Amino acid sequence: MKKPHILIIGMLVGLTFVLSACAPGPRVSGTPGLELSGDQAFVAYGNSLYALKANSGTVEWTYPEESKNTVLFFAQPLVVDDNVFVGDVAKTFHKIDRSNGNSVWTFTGANGYFIGQANEGHGMVFAPNNDGNLYALDLQGNLQWVFETQHFIWSQPQIGPDAVYLSSMDRFVYAISTDGKQLWAKEMAGAVVASPVLSEDAGTLFVGSMGSDFVALKTTDGQLAWSFTAQNSIWGQAILADNKLYFADTGGFLYILDPLSGAEKSRVEIGEPVIGGLIALPDGIALVTEKGNLKVLEFDGSTRWEARISGNVFQRPVASDDYLMVAAVDGDNMIYAFDVQSGAQKWSVTPKK
Repeated sequence: MKKPHILIIGMLVGLTFVLSACAPGPRVSGTPGLELSGDQAFVAYGNSLYALKANSGTVEWTYPEESKNTVLFFAQPLVVDDNVFVGDVAKTFHKIDRSNGNSVWTFTGANGYFIGQANEGHGMVFAPNNDGNLYALDLQGNLQWVFETQHFIWSQPQIGPDAVYLSSMDRFVYAISTDGKQLWAKEMAGAVVASPVLSEDAGTLFVGSMGSDFVALKTTDGQLAWSFTAQNSIWGQAILADNKLYFADTGGFLYILDPLSGAEKSRVEIGEPVIGGLIALPDGIALVTEKGNLKVLEFDGSTRWEARISGNVFQRPVASDDYLMVAAVDGDNMIYAFDVQSGAQKWSVTPKK
């Protein structure tokens, strides 16, 4: 097992220990969840969810308004219209009004931590949990169904026209009907923490595993369209952009493939492990390494600009038309914001009440 695996799994093991300790309240031991939507950034970390002004990092509100020792956040928030959805490690999933930070509802029916980011579609919110279950809730917070896997779920479900696609650390990728029935399951070479990616026509699902395999699956039946073997394990989500497929591995390589055939078009040496995956920009792609090297690349993999931040990074960057942001741990600050075009750093902050 390589160092990035040890670091991240160690944080989760440490989190388990902290939450079970006989202390007045849980101590922070994990990585922040960050999302950017419009003129707001949302940071889930420790006892609070913070709403920040995207142009300055100023805190607009915190949730809950008064810190509670029973609440601890690390999952990446999901922003849908006027609401923020996020789970905590006290087995509670929250819907919050993004304008003021007030609670809309909470769901308390899970048996484990919420670490993965939720997703929304078909009139429901799909919340993955460390108890191995995917919880489907209606928009009023009522449980509609539960889908069970055999291990932790750290990935975000992918929503298709007629199905939900889910990867699990039990080594399987699942297709689930919108009423919660298994349509098919495909075993991978290793545990899967990467979120799957759906092709534009919804006919193909792309995903990689810790076993270094990256596959394209037919969404109709889960049959293998093609497979590719990376040099190292794959933790982060791939992206489709410019008619190409991009993903990175823990050995510090960026792979550029033909999404139709799986043929390798190019391989770029990044030089450091990439854990959190990639994001697509209108005119390029972005990634950040575990050690905080933020890079914006052209579609051919050449570097447009890069910046070094302080700390370790385990989540992919988030972007808007104006900003590119990164969440880090064990550094000078927690959140770093850059001009997406020039790479100039705009601000950095560790949110506080």
